[in-house]
Amino acid sequence: MECSKYIIFDSGGLEVPMVFSPLLEHAQVASGIGLPVISAGFCRLDEHEPYYETWGKSVSLGVSSKEFDGILMTDKLHREII
Repeated sequence: MECSKYIIFDSGGLEVPMVFSPLLEHAQVASGIGLPVISAGFCRLDEHEPYYETWGKSVSLGVSSKEFDGILMTDKLHREII
């Protein structure tokens, strides 16, 4: 199962997740968006359940994943997939 990177941004009090290629650096993606970063790390969509697993941290941004990032990402992103 492949993993991706993710960042959760603060867009006027709304937490907005973004998933992207592991070949890009977190800081590179964040600088292109221009919003404050809440958390960042690595993720993958569970192959058996529609749930994002999250872990780790972004060295380039100096922020870590947070406990409920997977729930937020599942709620915001997976509903768009189905």
